[in-house]
Amino acid sequence: MPNFSTIKKNGLTAALLTAAAALAAAQIFRAGDQGTAIFSYAGRGWELLYGIRDAMIGFSMPLLSVLFTFIDYEPRRLALAVDAALLLLFFSAYNLGRIKGDRLHGALYAVSAGLIGLVRPAPHGPEQIFFTLLLVVYLNLEAARAARPGPGGSFLSGLALGATLLVRSSLFLFPPVAAALELLFAVRPRKTVLKEAAFFLLGAYILLVPWVRLNYFVSGRFIPLENERGTANLITGVKGAIFTMEGDSRALAGLSREDSVFKWAVSEVLREPGAYFSAVAKRIWFVLKMFPFTFLLAALALFYLRRKADPFLIALAAYFLIIHCLLSIEERYFYPLSYLLGFLIAGAAGAVLSRGREEPGDGARAAYAVFAPLFIFILAVESLVLAYPYRAGADHLTSLEAALKKRPGHSWLLMTRAETLIRDKRTEEGLAVLRTAVGSAGGKKYSDSGEVLRLMDAAEPAGMRVEFSADYAAPLFTALRELELGRKKEAGDSLAEAYSKWNMSSNMLRGTPYERDSAILKELRLNNAAFQDRFIFDALLYWPPERRSVILDRLGGILPPTARLAFLKFLSMPLKNEKDAAAFSALARRSGVIAQAAPSDYGIAARQMIKALLPVRTAGAGGGPAGTALALLENRESGAELTMSSFGAMPAGKEEMDGLAALISGGGRGAAEKLFALRPENPLYFALNLKTLGAGGTAFALEGFRTRPGFLLDAAAIYAARGGKDKAALLANAALGSPRPDTSLIRRAALILQSAGRYREALTAINRAIVGSGDWHLLNDRGVIHMFLGDRQAAEKDLLSALALEPASWEARLNLAAIRLGAGRRDEAAALYRELLNSPDLPDGAKTFVSTELANLPPPGK
Repeated sequence: MPNFSTIKKNGLTAALLTAAAALAAAQIFRAGDQGTAIFSYAGRGWELLYGIRDAMIGFSMPLLSVLFTFIDYEPRRLALAVDAALLLLFFSAYNLGRIKGDRLHGALYAVSAGLIGLVRPAPHGPEQIFFTLLLVVYLNLEAARAARPGPGGSFLSGLALGATLLVRSSLFLFPPVAAALELLFAVRPRKTVLKEAAFFLLGAYILLVPWVRLNYFVSGRFIPLENERGTANLITGVKGAIFTMEGDSRALAGLSREDSVFKWAVSEVLREPGAYFSAVAKRIWFVLKMFPFTFLLAALALFYLRRKADPFLIALAAYFLIIHCLLSIEERYFYPLSYLLGFLIAGAAGAVLSRGREEPGDGARAAYAVFAPLFIFILAVESLVLAYPYRAGADHLTSLEAALKKRPGHSWLLMTRAETLIRDKRTEEGLAVLRTAVGSAGGKKYSDSGEVLRLMDAAEPAGMRVEFSADYAAPLFTALRELELGRKKEAGDSLAEAYSKWNMSSNMLRGTPYERDSAILKELRLNNAAFQDRFIFDALLYWPPERRSVILDRLGGILPPTARLAFLKFLSMPLKNEKDAAAFSALARRSGVIAQAAPSDYGIAARQMIKALLPVRTAGAGGGPAGTALALLENRESGAELTMSSFGAMPAGKEEMDGLAALISGGGRGAAEKLFALRPENPLYFALNLKTLGAGGTAFALEGFRTRPGFLLDAAAIYAARGGKDKAALLANAALGSPRPDTSLIRRAALILQSAGRYREALTAINRAIVGSGDWHLLNDRGVIHMFLGDRQAAEKDLLSALALEPASWEARLNLAAIRLGAGRRDEAAALYRELLNSPDLPDGAKTFVSTELANLPPPGK
């Protein structure tokens, strides 16, 4: 029969397990409402699943990103996932105690987990809970390895540690620390320990290899962990801030988006190491004050255990505290630390209650059983990460559209495509897709864009109930709609509310405003122009350009416009008349406006500039020089719309943007020539240059098109038809100067020169074509040119030669009749006219002309 102490111990274990179960149930009940902030992970998960190219796909590690695609923006699924994670967390805590001691230890570890989770709920719950779960699973496998050392156990322990890095990178530097501890405290042969340490380190870092490759693929840089996620903490931490701050930290440090934050941080620390490490010490102190009771109990536990204390758990807790305090801090980072301290306390309590040394327990199999399904999921995520560089499209929008062809009803893909189009300033197209996406979402809120649509359509925006993920977004979009409706006072109030809320959340200090923190925060705010240049700018992209232009006009009366908002006005202005074009040109001349254009903006900015340079008129033959140039560009007689696709590529660089801007600002011929020199093969730049030429023209503007004579002749024909004889001749002669022009091209150029009155040049051209040719058309054309030059004899000779080659040619016969009539040979002309009337090939129009000429012939003898 069991003795009394065993019964007592079993009873205590049962009571503790009951308490742990109750604490677990209470914590799970509290965890039911998790909110939706965590759903931002899902977008990156779908990008991995569907090969959507995104330069910032590495902002967060991939494990939660993929997990949350299965949750699919369902709060109920999120709650169930969190509940499952908490249950596994409690079981793993219990199992950790079993491995380290016995069931009593397990119960104590479970109670500690329950108390910590209930007293200190996880801020931004899901991420903290899932990370803590993987951390405790790793502790299980490490304890199992310590109980039964070997290369296999070491490798599995390393894999479990590496799995935590796929959620958050906190433990990135811990593997070498853990390996060093094993070497320091192990009593086994050093060679054996080194071999196991190598397997452990391999397991810890091997899971990062696909991730490093993915980051290099999208950014071209070696990035082993999150891309940019820790930038703000690093910069404000090096600056001396205790607590995390929100805002444009790169601007605070004077860094561009391409500069290395790490290099800057190292140089700053080396410049003032005392100030930096003083701030680190202050952070450690403030963390101790965050939950002093837990730290106090942990300190007492260590004092009681002394040499029996677990050096590995102590080192992990100390590492976790120090590594986070190297950067600016906030309370949520230390949620997992509470569990580590709780396990130290539980270990001491177990030592007190067990009263004697405990042999390692039998929880190893359970630890591996918990890790196995987690690892299968991790391998699935790794396969997605590994395949991403092969599956990702050429750019974000192209890969989205390719994914939509395979999954046309996928609401997130539709929503993201809509938002990408809007962000790319293809607003009307984006809004159409957005309305489809909102309708297909089935009530799921994949983004705030549906709320934006409701406010944009609202007649009374101030009275609407809307839900945005950021509290400042609702008054901001309300203000923009009120401005559009002309309600300036209400818009001003809404903007003030939006700025106040934005300032609290985006220039925020996540802690006590101590003197140094307050100074840094003030500096951060001075460097943060994001309210207008980012949030108002991005919000306005949802409005179609003409509506947006109205809002920007009215916004200028409330807020001083920034250069970036002026650039948005530049992109949005309607260009329907000369007054619009003049206002647009004035805006283009404002300092810094064009400089706001990013390469992705060049296309739309160029469209605006060209519309101002070549205003569109719907009249068929109207438009003057601008209309002529537009018709030239579109390769047709008259242009009613400006279609960029009809005349080649858009500007490819800043020089070209500056050249267009110079033309807008009245740069004239010099600006046009400089622009054309950048890319002389571009028909657009050719036409803009051509528009500025004088009567004589210049060979410079034509040189690039010597290999495209057909384009030059199209342009020449348009100018000749509209009275631009000098430009028509210039273009025709340029076409004749092309390498190895064929007969048909020479003939066409000669006819254009003839129509422009350049008969000698036309004769020279047609003579080139006739050499070695037996084409009657050319002889007919030369006969006409000779006729215009007044050489009737040469004209008649050419026409008779043409008729000899082609007796049925009504054209040559008609021209010959005109020659003879002009020479006073009435009867011969009349005979030719009668022959023509009997010709079956004579077109109706020519037949009418011949009948009229025959009827109007002077009487014989006159």
